[in-house]
Amino acid sequence: MKKYIYIILLILLSISCTKQEDIETEVVYRKDLTPVMIIDEKITVGGQLTLNEFSSRVGRTIIFPDNTEHWCFWVGVGQESLQRLQQAISDISRAGQKITKDPFIAFGLQMLSSLPIITGSDNVNFYFTSAENQSLFLQGKTFRYYTFVQLEQTVNSYRLLQFKDTPNDNRRLYFNMQNTRDFRNLDVYVKVYAFVKK
Repeated sequence: MKKYIYIILLILLSISCTKQEDIETEVVYRKDLTPVMIIDEKITVGGQLTLNEFSSRVGRTIIFPDNTEHWCFWVGVGQESLQRLQQAISDISRAGQKITKDPFIAFGLQMLSSLPIITGSDNVNFYFTSAENQSLFLQGKTFRYYTFVQLEQTVNSYRLLQFKDTPNDNRRLYFNMQNTRDFRNLDVYVKVYAFVKK
């Protein structure tokens, strides 16, 4: 009787191991999309009263390629945000790592459902606007921003957005950051990628 129990346990263990291997090699991603980098930059955003070359209001232009299906952004204040993002490579399956070792691209290809979030006291406000409103923002004047994403006092944030639902002017969107601290410069890491139909 014990012999049969051992045989059954070995069979069940073998089935369990096979299923686990199948799970690890199964990857959900989009073969029909190519990631295109738009912004991948460390930006120093100055304190409002700091006397140096860094402005407390910074803007960038996002130009989406033709055939963009969706796009992602990630904003992280400080080195810890970037390190936590890079460590998320361990969340990509072994099979997925053959496609990319960049957790942000894996998120954009929908191989990862989430990215690390951290909290802290160093933070920025950021807004997406039209070109005209970016100009007003940079001059410190009253401006309007798109409400599809608007975050104030964020340490890090990210989103995946469909291009068809994104306000834009001839495939252009304007990204703006503001440091509300008086005397502290902030290093802000910004990634924006488009995922383009092949």
